[in-house]
Amino acid sequence: MPVRQERYRTKGGNSMRTVHLGRLVMLAVFTTLLLGACGSSSSSSSGAGTASTASSGAGNAGSSSATTAASTASGSATAGVAKPGTGLSVGQTATVTYTPLTSSGNGKPRTLKITVASIRSGSSADLKALDVSGAPKGALPQYATVTVTNLGPLSIDVDGTSDAIQGIDHGGNQNDPVSIIGDFPPCDQNSSTTPVAVGASFHTCLTYLVSGGITKVGWTGTDDYMSSPVTWSSS
Repeated sequence: MPVRQERYRTKGGNSMRTVHLGRLVMLAVFTTLLLGACGSSSSSSSGAGTASTASSGAGNAGSSSATTAASTASGSATAGVAKPGTGLSVGQTATVTYTPLTSSGNGKPRTLKITVASIRSGSSADLKALDVSGAPKGALPQYATVTVTNLGPLSIDVDGTSDAIQGIDHGGNQNDPVSIIGDFPPCDQNSSTTPVAVGASFHTCLTYLVSGGITKVGWTGTDDYMSSPVTWSSS
């Protein structure tokens, strides 16, 4: 699918509105970042060899207990994960896996709970504050209200996680949400740059500007989900 990126300014202001269409280029860039991060890592040596036998035994016992606890927590977090292609109705919650594409995400999987509370249509009046001359012809905004809870085992970022919630049009194509910087009253997007810790949640409203509109939204946060998203629809 061709990748196109549009930048919009508010009329008479400096705030930027950015539309990302397609994720293939972003995937390539993020993969490069991941490879670079892996190449720069180095191993470290342990200085625990001087510990006494008794101390070593106690340390091993503690480590074993911690490993068991972590393993149990991980198992409970991934239980009931939605299979690729699962179809849900608005208001339902899915437990999904997420592998961040950014280098800061470490490429390690997380487990999330996602609830799509609503999908609604906007109007052309909503776009009056924006210069949308480069938008798809006849496209009207649509909004999805979403809550994401991070089950761990590592933190997540709001922006990358939100980008993985795609709008799916009548042809089954995946469309990125519009990235909005500044106030947009019809749909209050969460633009926080603070990492979302394990056990914490964030709420956001995502805007989609797609010719012909979207029929549902889908979770695409892993390779398997990109091929066959978990979807939410209002009908």
